[in-house]
Amino acid sequence: YKIQDAIDNSSSGDTLHIWARTYSENVEVDESITIIGNGTGNTTLNATSSGKGFDITSDDVTIKNIKIEGCGNTDTYNGIQANGDDAIIENVRVSKCHKGISVGGSGVWIGNSTVTNNYDYGINVFTGDSSTTAVIVYNNVVSWNTKGGIRSVEDDTVIKSNLIHNNSEGSGIYFEDADDSVIEDNIIKH
Repeated sequence: YKIQDAIDNSSSGDTLHIWARTYSENVEVDESITIIGNGTGNTTLNATSSGKGFDITSDDVTIKNIKIEGCGNTDTYNGIQANGDDAIIENVRVSKCHKGISVGGSGVWIGNSTVTNNYDYGINVFTGDSSTTAVIVYNNVVSWNTKGGIRSVEDDTVIKSNLIHNNSEGSGIYFEDADDSVIEDNIIKH
């Protein structure tokens, strides 16, 4: 059983409940669907050091309750690559990927997740094709990432109520040309 097979056989608006086990694959999400795992301690996507864990190319995608690991340390081998707009990434755990979560879509919500032990930034928000609604990074633990905790080069990013600690080379939060962004109620430690 593969997550990709379930996605390929789904229709827009479907909800996929993913069984508790380890899946070794790279997954492209090209439908507006909801993917719900059986918890970050039970459902694991192992990207086998060969690419992105979840590559979200469609709008209105939700991914919840899944651990993503082992993408590898090659540029673009990110745990979650969210290029679609209005994605919800909730209660995921991402580790051992180039970037934990990388966002180019507009209106993406990243919440209540743990992004740790990645080779570059934990969470990276870059300027995508559309920039109409703020990306919100809320109530996450972002720690032990090599390059830094959270990086944004996109306007209107909201980074609120996160615990950001022990990220090696760089900063806890790094902004570059990210006008009108909000940083509020975060705890940052080295």
